[in-house]
Amino acid sequence: MRRERVIKILKVVLFLLLFFVLNHALGRWFLEKRLDGSRTGFIDREFQKVEKKIEVLALGDSHVATGFDPRVFHQAFNFSLYGENYIYNYYKLKYILRRNPQIKAIILPVDIHSFSSWRADRFLHDFYWVKYVDYLQVGSYKGELLRFIGKYIKGKMFPYLGEYKIAFGLPRIDEKERQVTLPEIIRGFVVKTETFRKNRKKRTRQRVRLHYHNHHYIDEVVARYFEKILELCARYRKNLVLVKFPVTEIYFRYASNRVPVENLYDRVKQLIKPYPKVRVLDYQNLFFDNDAPYFDDPDHLNRHGARILSQKIRQDLEDLL
Repeated sequence: MRRERVIKILKVVLFLLLFFVLNHALGRWFLEKRLDGSRTGFIDREFQKVEKKIEVLALGDSHVATGFDPRVFHQAFNFSLYGENYIYNYYKLKYILRRNPQIKAIILPVDIHSFSSWRADRFLHDFYWVKYVDYLQVGSYKGELLRFIGKYIKGKMFPYLGEYKIAFGLPRIDEKERQVTLPEIIRGFVVKTETFRKNRKKRTRQRVRLHYHNHHYIDEVVARYFEKILELCARYRKNLVLVKFPVTEIYFRYASNRVPVENLYDRVKQLIKPYPKVRVLDYQNLFFDNDAPYFDDPDHLNRHGARILSQKIRQDLEDLL
């Protein structure tokens, strides 16, 4: 009986050992395959090549990714990813500043949707973010500890879960069933080439509903992480520049019907009040008079708009750079 029990235990141990070895190999293979042909993977690799030379770092969501052209600056990089919120921004910035003390200035968006609960609840691609994010801390702040423990385990040990199309080598396609191709990317800047001339009302209503339908315009957890970014930049003595990125006039008008914009920015003023060195640059209405040639859609700049905006940011920050 004793020998049989030992054999059973050895079988269980061997099974677990094989499982974890195979799971680790599958996880590594998946990460390489998943990031190899993606925009995120490409930007990561580009950042790693130049991070020790960067003096101006832009972080944020798609407004920054498509709106900040780092070529206007001497040593700048746009390390923004679509869908990022202040929670992701904080942990990524914390990771970067520890490794790159030469960085002088941080560009961060402070847009109408930046504090929304819609933005706060977007936690995607744990396999990528697990290297940055303290999931236990986020779960504690949000009162969802078990959920975020699960997300940590999934991201760390089972990165392929929920990504079966990629894991099994199936092609990634968009909603029109066409093969996805990467846009042009330059120092992290995603180059958009379209102009916002067709179906303006319909497309704007869709964007506004996405950002603000049944959502709070200020999520307190997001606001807390915004404060943590302020504290982090002060501790590292970095210049933090908050930018209100341009939107089309029609987008601003529709969004203002759902969000008390003045109340939102009054709250932002209160949050940054203890940090007098933080600078706010307001370009929200930069293209209101004639926005179509400078936008890809209601709230994302194309390459022409991004170039003009980035030049203005450069001019307004001459004393810092």
